[in-house]
Amino acid sequence: MAFALLETPFGPTGLEWSAAGVTRLVFGRTPDVLRERLASRGAEESQRPPRFVRETMARLQAHLLGRPQDFASIPLDFAGSSPLFRQVEAALRRTPAGATVEAEALTAQLGLEGGSARLRRLLARNPIPILLPAHRILGAEGLLGAWGGGEGVHERLLALEGTAQPLLHAADGAPVPARVEEALAHLKRQDARLGELIEQVGPFRLTLRQGHSPYEALARSIVGQQITGRAAQAILARLATVFGTRGVPSPERIRTATDKKLRAAGLSGGKARAFRDLAAHALSGDVPSWAVLRRWPNERILSTLTEIHGIGQWTVEMVLLFRLGRPDVLPLGDYGVRKGYGQVFSRGRMPTARELQRRGWRWRPFRSVASWYLWRALELP
Repeated sequence: MAFALLETPFGPTGLEWSAAGVTRLVFGRTPDVLRERLASRGAEESQRPPRFVRETMARLQAHLLGRPQDFASIPLDFAGSSPLFRQVEAALRRTPAGATVEAEALTAQLGLEGGSARLRRLLARNPIPILLPAHRILGAEGLLGAWGGGEGVHERLLALEGTAQPLLHAADGAPVPARVEEALAHLKRQDARLGELIEQVGPFRLTLRQGHSPYEALARSIVGQQITGRAAQAILARLATVFGTRGVPSPERIRTATDKKLRAAGLSGGKARAFRDLAAHALSGDVPSWAVLRRWPNERILSTLTEIHGIGQWTVEMVLLFRLGRPDVLPLGDYGVRKGYGQVFSRGRMPTARELQRRGWRWRPFRSVASWYLWRALELP
């Protein structure tokens, strides 16, 4: 066996192969760690990989840069694997980039006894992620199966392939130019006055907020309710100091904390109660991951998250807009949106929710873009 190292958007990557095909694909923090890991298996580093390996490396780099590739023709070597695993391999390699397969449907198709649990065990140590695309298997309720890299890696891969990608944003959270142009053309065509605002404000620049789990994002929303952004940051910093954490304290820490400790961090009684309820929901598994939320419709996300004390419709709408990049959200209760609407459409008079909603029907299915421009209206001279 031999191996070669390459640099990809996922970091240093190692590819191992035999004469029959690729045997392993691994990611690591540094090239030296990968080199040691692959050499420990008896593989030798190659400076001149064979043609099929060079082709695999080129396709892999393109794929991880967001240009989906077809790996079905790349030879894979699963020497010693069971006939059952070979069946699963063949079925997965027939699933193209941009498509997914339900775990239960796949097990039924293969006649696999034990259902998705058996499938999970078969793929738990998938040695060739991406080339054998286990990330395209979906479990119950849209949850990504944690096979061959974990849910976070699966989410990134599906985003690159376009299945988990929001309509107006790419995997890195930045707007997709072609989609934005489509949205702006639609809004200008449907509403001339909104079109004038768009011309005044300029390019659409809403980018998605990255880096927090749903639990932490909701916790930050609770802290920020009815106070300024600067005050919210001060309370978050105090929380970290009081609990000795780098960010929002974990659900376990919040659950066991006394009211006195929460109040010492600057939380009001109501916010302390909301924090406790959020922690309880997180510990019971009722705060879905981003992978799940990306596959749920807006209505289901709204009904699920508003079960948490202190999380209302406006907070969920901000999650839909700034975390999930949903294209058709119009927060009727948002002060900035209403004030911007009044400035543009009614000479400063604040609209009723019904008035805003009725005008908003013209903007579907791009009401999120319209909302962003209404916020920007408040920044104009």
